[in-house]
Amino acid sequence: MMPNETIRKINNKYGDPVFRMALSHLFEKGREAFQQVDVDKECESILRSKGKNPIITPELQVQIVRCAHELAKLEIWDIFSYIKTDVAIDGVTVHEGKIISFRWDGTNDLILYCTVPGDTDESLIEEASQKLDEMVEAYSVKHDDDGGDFDYPTAIWNAFLSVGIRPKRTECDRTVYV
Repeated sequence: MMPNETIRKINNKYGDPVFRMALSHLFEKGREAFQQVDVDKECESILRSKGKNPIITPELQVQIVRCAHELAKLEIWDIFSYIKTDVAIDGVTVHEGKIISFRWDGTNDLILYCTVPGDTDESLIEEASQKLDEMVEAYSVKHDDDGGDFDYPTAIWNAFLSVGIRPKRTECDRTVYV
């Protein structure tokens, strides 16, 4: 059985709330255990083992242990949140921050998706939205029309850049036309 199938069966058996808390419990117990590790002693032992692992050098193993020890000092939900938004893992769909969708007000048709860093303050996103409104209004006044020919994707990008946010173009995994 594939790992995803096994995990899905466990999730279905216990239900999503229990499954999520079990993941938290598993990571938390591991985090607590790692806080008790004598890192210097562990690293010495790794360096003395010289070459027992042909794939990872002892020096790299030491770096992994030190990194894990630092991570063990953080709150588990902060780590989960970071993994969700900033760690690309093969076979797992993640995104590198907050995905923002821009749509036409009347029709709800998509203009574009973009992603901003996960730690972007909501007030900056709102400020960029206000800048976009100002750009549309200025265009409408200058061209004496409703803004139908306005270049929204470029304006959205410029609005974010004007408040110090560098967005990324978000690509869809799949497009369905109806």
